[in-house]
Amino acid sequence: MQTQGLVVLSHPPEWHARREGKFTGSPASPLMRGELTEVYDGMTGGGKDLSGVILPTMGTTLQPLIAHHYELQTGTPITEYEAWKVHPEIEWMACNQDGRAGDRMAEIKFTTGRKSLPELVESYMGQLVHNTIIAQATDPAITGWVLIVLTGWGALQIQEGAVDPFYADILMEREEAMMECIKAGARPGDGIVVAAPVPQSEWRTVDMTGSNEWASLATDWLGNKSAAAKFDKAGKGIKELIEPDVGEAGGYGLKVKRAKNNSLRISEVKS
Repeated sequence: MQTQGLVVLSHPPEWHARREGKFTGSPASPLMRGELTEVYDGMTGGGKDLSGVILPTMGTTLQPLIAHHYELQTGTPITEYEAWKVHPEIEWMACNQDGRAGDRMAEIKFTTGRKSLPELVESYMGQLVHNTIIAQATDPAITGWVLIVLTGWGALQIQEGAVDPFYADILMEREEAMMECIKAGARPGDGIVVAAPVPQSEWRTVDMTGSNEWASLATDWLGNKSAAAKFDKAGKGIKELIEPDVGEAGGYGLKVKRAKNNSLRISEVKS
């Protein structure tokens, strides 16, 4: 659509069609904020229709301009603009990548708010990690992500980062669980918030001496360290016994199931 010389970008029907049955980057951040019901509704047709809302339309329309000014400021061009990517091993995991900046997956945003750059990174962390996981799976040369934000007062803010493995594991577990809920038609309740990882430059050193809870947990940890090592070793050994074509194995009170992403999970068989 064009209005007095301004090209307003909107998504064609095929853009929506290819997202059917896929978990894309947009719901990843609310998923990690525990907004499971909202994500479920949005992915099953019960969410809000944003097609007539001005801010999302502005964000899409301004992306080429933001990408242009990023290149002017950094010297790095944005390539692979609006690239549709599907994880090569997880068929339901996909993203509409805003672009690529050198060896980083680029996410381009426009905001009218007054959030600081760290707050913006935290807001978009789920989407940044989701899209980067897919980008790295399709191209090992990708080293991380870059968030490029144009603020309402005309400032271009840029933050680079890498995928935190712990955060990524939780994100993928939640995404897989959400896809199972959608498949089963089971609307989930909201969950707990998973905080975005803090950059190493902002880490603190604290002394927990004087905390009774820390003292109790430290005693338990030290007392069970040997048993935990045996537990981890046994779990690794059990998984190594599972041949590539085995979807489920059991015996002696344990069960091992292979997930769709090929990971193995061990559980206790309760009588």
